[in-house]
Amino acid sequence: MYQSPCIYPFRFRAPGGDRRGRVPVQDMYGVSMCTYFITFTFIWAPYHAMKCPSGLPSRPVDTMKRISVREEVCIGCHLCEVWCIVEHSESKDPIICYNMETPRPIARVRVEEKKPVSFPIQCRQCEEPLCVYSCPSGAMHRDPDGVIRVDTERCQACWTCVLVCPFGAIRRGETYAIKCDLCQDREIPACVEHCPNEAIQVVEE
Repeated sequence: MYQSPCIYPFRFRAPGGDRRGRVPVQDMYGVSMCTYFITFTFIWAPYHAMKCPSGLPSRPVDTMKRISVREEVCIGCHLCEVWCIVEHSESKDPIICYNMETPRPIARVRVEEKKPVSFPIQCRQCEEPLCVYSCPSGAMHRDPDGVIRVDTERCQACWTCVLVCPFGAIRRGETYAIKCDLCQDREIPACVEHCPNEAIQVVEE
């Protein structure tokens, strides 16, 4: 696992938490949810940016995969959402996944529509990822391949990453944050492979 050297200010461990230390956000050290989010968004994240200008150690790879969207050819069919759900299901079968699996996986991509414009939104793999800077537990990290991913075992479900993401690409799961992982078990992400108009593409930079 490839992590920032300065993302551990402290660990949340409050009375009443489960074995992973997770407690309702409003109960953490007696602060309200509003106070908690404001503190981490406007104080802790900028502090990281000043303390670690690069944010992360040098990447071990020369190029990194990113998702590129051509909104001019997106027709808002939502197939990217469908196949993302299928790819992250246990069965990998669309019929079984939608009709029998409970709970159904959450799509890592969502389509925004305001006709005639529509476009998919998923993680953009930022050079300076605010989600990584602001994560208090180190769950949000950059892997050796350069892709930002979530360590579900570390995630405290504080949703700070959801708040600070400038693209709104991180979603709330039941117990951890959910974001695009570029389908790490596939050479080509499912949304890219099944997009009928090739509105979603993978580029290497």
